Formats: sequence, structure tokens, C-alpha cells
Amino acid sequence: MAASRKPAEPIETTATEDPIAYHLSPPTNVVAAIARVIGEMGPIAKLTPAERQRAGLKAGGGGAGDQSVSYAFRGIEEITATLQRLVARNGIVITPSGCEILSAREVIRGNNKPWQHVVVEYHWTIYGPGGAQDCIPASSIGEGLDNGDKGHNKARTMAFKNLLLTTFMVADPADDTDGHDAPERSEPTRRAAPVERQAGQDDDEGDDERPDPRAEALTQLFAEAKTRNLPKSTLGDVMETVGAPSRNPLEAAIGHIKRAIEMVRMMDPDAVVNESADPS
Repeated sequence: MAASRKPAEPIETTATEDPIAYHLSPPTNVVAAIARVIGEMGPIAKLTPAERQRAGLKAGGGGAGDQSVSYAFRGIEEITATLQRLVARNGIVITPSGCEILSAREVIRGNNKPWQHVVVEYHWTIYGPGGAQDCIPASSIGEGLDNGDKGHNKARTMAFKNLLLTTFMVADPADDTDGHDAPERSEPTRRAAPVERQAGQDDDEGDDERPDPRAEALTQLFAEAKTRNLPKSTLGDVMETVGAPSRNPLEAAIGHIKRAIEMVRMMDPDAVVNESADPS
């Protein structure tokens, strides 16, 4: 008789089970509901590949046998598993309301094969317990890299993950990523890039790879520009001012992007004249 297979251990979360939380008056609007979730949810730890396997999750980004990811990371499935019960209990619903493709291009990796690189900005509507009129808008940026047709899917998943991390202040006090360098890549390249996967792999976990410093700086630049309602033409002027070879930030080096961030931060939002994204 074949030995029975041991079931996967459930994901451990740190959401509070304090009975007092159940006796508080339920939130009446979306802001109060989000605050309640933040208060009830504890930190979400980053799991190593071994810990992910014990929890029944993929050890790396490419499946159970993928050994390309050796560091601990916080996957989208861990975040949603922790938040599902909390947002439902507090009457929160999140729906996408629009998407803007900031960049979609083909890049050639070290194996001389084309990869799809996509950067998107997703717009969301966060509804609260007050009904359809009780809502706030939100937006987030995501980046995806895939050697098939899932570049947009990975970028979308990363955008949703960034939304949840920011909105609900997800963190792990035991691991301050701002105080540590990103792990070294197994593939030697001149510019840091996500770990390559085998051709034909069909997963959406590539978004869990840590972005390289240039991608992080680019995301920060777009966020600073959006906060100030900076027109694309003005952002192009900024890139020229900092000495970038192109007006397109996506084609700039990390040094030019960082200088552009500093320049944008010094701009007065009230002095920036907004213009239509479509001149026609």
C-alpha cells in the first residue's frame, strides 16, 4: 500500500485574533475600514525557498523545482491569504478601473533570446462598507519581464502587490530591506536583471523577484512626476537637463534617473502647467 502524502502546512499569518477587535463598532467608511485592517493585521514574514515548500508554495519563481531564487521573499499569495479575511470582514472591495502601458518593448537577454519587458500603471477603486459611493481612487506601477507572452500579466500582478503593500502598510520588522543590498544574481551580467527562467515556463511568480536598482529608481521617478502632475514634455526637458542621451526616462541610465528625481522633487507642483497626454 502506497504511503500517504503528507499535506502541505498552511501559511502562517500574524493577523491579530484579539477578541476585542470583534466588539468594536464596525467601520462606516473606506478610510476607517482600511485603518481597521492595518490595526488588525500583523507583519507578513518573507519566506525562504525551504519555508515556502513546507507551506505548499513554490520554492522559487518558476515552480517547485526552481532553484534560481535562493533568497527569502514575500509573495503575492502570502499577502492575499493574510488580507482576504480582514478586508472581507471590514467591507473592503478593490477593483481595477484602468491601465496605462508606460513601456512595452522587446529586450535581448544573455541567451540571445527575446524577452518581453512591460511597465504598467494600474488605476484602482477601493470601496468601503458605505456602498458604491464610499470609495477612494488609487494607482500603482508594476514591471514584468518574461520570455513568453506573460510580461503584462507579471506587471499587473506586481502593480497589485505594490498597491496592497502600500495601502495596508505591509511589513516585516525582522527584515528591513532598505538596510540591506539586493542578493547577487546567479547570472553574471553588466546590469542587474531578474533571474532568467527556462523557456516555456508558465507562471506568474516572476513578479516576486526583487527589481534592480535602475527599475526602482525609474518607478520612483514616475511616482514623483505623477504626484506633481508633471507633463511628459516637462519630464523630457528634465532628462535633457540632467544630461541623459534621450528624453525618454526608460532609456536613461540610473545616474541620470537619480539626478532627474532630485530635480523633480525641487519643482513646485503649483508652478507646473498640466497638459493633455494626447496633443491631437
